[in-house]
Amino acid sequence: MDELSCTLRTILLPKSISCQPAGNKSFNKESIEGIPDLTVDMWSRHNTESRRVLLGECAFTQSDQNVTEKLRAYILDAPDILVICKILIKQGDRYCSPGTKPSVAKGLWSSHLLTRAEFCSVNAGDFAQTVVDGHTWLSLSSVEIHIWVCQPGDSDINLDRLNGDGHTVGTLFPTIDVDDVNGVFQRGLQLIKEAALREMKADVERLSMALEKAVLDTAYGQYSNWHSKLKNKSPYATQHAAQTSQARPSRRRRA
Repeated sequence: MDELSCTLRTILLPKSISCQPAGNKSFNKESIEGIPDLTVDMWSRHNTESRRVLLGECAFTQSDQNVTEKLRAYILDAPDILVICKILIKQGDRYCSPGTKPSVAKGLWSSHLLTRAEFCSVNAGDFAQTVVDGHTWLSLSSVEIHIWVCQPGDSDINLDRLNGDGHTVGTLFPTIDVDDVNGVFQRGLQLIKEAALREMKADVERLSMALEKAVLDTAYGQYSNWHSKLKNKSPYATQHAAQTSQARPSRRRRA
């Protein structure tokens, strides 16, 4: 999260615009109620209603299809999203619990609950495979990163587009290949910058309208104050009042 914050600061946004990354921030809308793994919200000094510009989900115990459907629902309720990230962590061998048989993981069966540090220290495997007391607790097959960015002319991100400039995929395991991911992500950051500049322009327009209204309100207030004083003190106003009084027909009471 800190690295993403540093990356966002490289965009050089106007001081009136703020971008805030967050992890596990609730998303409660009509189409979905969820907690995305990563979000970036943007707002301005003069428009405090935040706009979600980036959203990411990590799929490990969930299927790729389930996570993709969640992303579709997020996009449906937040069409302003400019960048979507999906990380797929795929297991090698399907996890199987030792169960209650003492013949499996004998040492762990008879020992106290290990702390995380103790568990890691006795790992006989490596990054791809965690093996403790002869039992495989996790094995990795691959880690993929998918990035989508909103394309010119599109109202929102199309997750069905898996080629062209709007989507790319890279890997973190078993090999590291993120060159294309970095390129598309940079385009996504450029979209966020352009959105910030549009927001700043809207802020300037709102400020200009507010200034124009304030000027007219002040001018009218001064005119109204002047006119009130003129009406009370002007000889013309006194003469006009007298003429009006003389011209008014008198009403005599009948006996």
